[in-house]
Amino acid sequence: MKEAQLNFDRAGQKVCPQQLTAPVLHKVLNYEGIEPYIWGGKGVGAGGDGTAQFLCRDEHAQSQVKTILEQDLKVDVMLLTIEASSKVRKAVLPAAGFGADLFPATKCVCPPLFPVVDKDGIAKPAILLTVQELVEAGIEEIIIIVQQMDLSVYENLFVTPIPKENFERLSPENKILAKEILQIGERVKFVVQEKQDGFGNAVFLSFHRIAGMCPVSYIEIRDTDAATPSHGFYSERLSLSINTAEDSNREGRPATIG
Repeated sequence: MKEAQLNFDRAGQKVCPQQLTAPVLHKVLNYEGIEPYIWGGKGVGAGGDGTAQFLCRDEHAQSQVKTILEQDLKVDVMLLTIEASSKVRKAVLPAAGFGADLFPATKCVCPPLFPVVDKDGIAKPAILLTVQELVEAGIEEIIIIVQQMDLSVYENLFVTPIPKENFERLSPENKILAKEILQIGERVKFVVQEKQDGFGNAVFLSFHRIAGMCPVSYIEIRDTDAATPSHGFYSERLSLSINTAEDSNREGRPATIG
């Protein structure tokens, strides 16, 4: 919200400075007393000082913002609460691509299984990082689209326990991680894409796994440009006219000041 307001000020104020400079509006938007209680704020309306809208961190913060602005700046405040419309419970990860940009490595290992060093210093398959984040976000079922020849590898990662003799060789921390991966695997289901017909086909194949009309988060794991210092993998959430896990789980409480 703050970035949107800054961009508007930069581009719009010089077009009509008499109205769009809006000193009262900017005094409200930039008031330091409410900073601990808001995610951001921006101007709303046709021009002039108009209305300021803030996205508050929670219900208590909303009340604090109202009190502070009414007492300190003597402005009228209207409270508005927008509840989350629905909760995303399922996610689909297409992981059957060939990864031509990373050939010949992808002849041996499919891209989502490439090792990436996590922030905890542990090397993990790229897809595991994404699945862990989804579970932390509250996703209850994760559908991974795979090639037939890779199915056993994914099952080995998420479903099959490590042989006892190898498990005993792990550090205490990695023993805990091994158990956590199997727990995560209880939420993972696999769908085989017999023919690599693109992302749309992979999404279509997941439909029979999704019962009824429910919001779903579709996640695409991409490789970044290997020439950049931060090369590796990242997860891209695709909207497809549906909600992402973060959007559906966060409750926004705007405080509109007029």
